[in-house]
Amino acid sequence: MTKTKRKGQPEFPRKCNIGDLVNLDGYTGVLYRVDSYTENREVYSEETYMYVEYLLINVDNENEWDVGYDEDITLVAPASEAAKYLRNRKARERRRGRGKQTVDSLLDEYNDKMALFQLFGDAKYERAAKRAMAKLSKITKEAD
Repeated sequence: MTKTKRKGQPEFPRKCNIGDLVNLDGYTGVLYRVDSYTENREVYSEETYMYVEYLLINVDNENEWDVGYDEDITLVAPASEAAKYLRNRKARERRRGRGKQTVDSLLDEYNDKMALFQLFGDAKYERAAKRAMAKLSKITKEAD
């Protein structure tokens, strides 16, 4: 096996390069990094088929890998922008997590105040529950 390309050998068309971030059809929400690729050539008496097979590593769990082909993958970020993309992705996930915590705490507050209102009948608990629901409505409208 030789590592150099022979003269006159046709170039394999490639959709992605090593280090690129990609999505793989059928794996929604999973982001992969192209770890390597194999250029395949199948020669028959009448035809020749050329295709590229990519080894993909899950960026969230490096122990998980998959194989993809050009028709199965979508480029998310080239290798030169991968680090920046991943930093921004983590920041978005942190913000989303904080938003979920806020919604959860407002729902807890609403339920607690309504339980106190039903138990004691004090209007201050009902007002506090309505304030929590108003905040919750505002947050969910902003998310849309």
